[in-house]
Amino acid sequence: MALVFVVASFSANCQDTLRLMNGGEINVKIEVISEGSISFQPLNSKKTSFQVRTTDEIFSFKKEGQPEVQLYKYNPEIGNFYQISEMKQYMVGERHVDLYHNTKWTKISALAAGVVAGYFVADGGGIVTASPIFFASVMTLPKAHIQKNKDNASIHDKFPYKEGYTRVAKGKRFLNNLAYSALGMIGSFVIFELADSGN
Repeated sequence: MALVFVVASFSANCQDTLRLMNGGEINVKIEVISEGSISFQPLNSKKTSFQVRTTDEIFSFKKEGQPEVQLYKYNPEIGNFYQISEMKQYMVGERHVDLYHNTKWTKISALAAGVVAGYFVADGGGIVTASPIFFASVMTLPKAHIQKNKDNASIHDKFPYKEGYTRVAKGKRFLNNLAYSALGMIGSFVIFELADSGN
């Protein structure tokens, strides 16, 4: 009975890993592996509910104590244009945005643009209410600046790495610009409206 208890405890605490196509890695306990999906329980989740990911979302998985199983395959006919080594670089680029991409000046410029828009809206220029989405869209056009660091020194100039980094950086830039310009516009609109009503 003691042996059964030890084995059961080890099984419950084992840590498997999913490497996702978006560059993320999840520590999980894999429950069911089927032809088109993997069911698992996230280990860092407070809830015990199970989740499912399709195999198209997963680059590879690794069960504890076993070799990594790679699901991604090079196949241009289904949109997998990168070779295995290139796809790994692409995923590293996606992951490095959260680690190294600086959004401080993006947020400041978006907030400033929103403040200006809010002033014009308060002054009767209703058409400017579209400015947050317009500003956010326009600001995705400049290329993302990729800084060289100790983690990307060998792949900094590789095309797949830059493509993965740029894809995620543009999405993050759009959301930041949209949120901060809208926040600035609403805040300045309220302030200018209160100032006008007080005169």
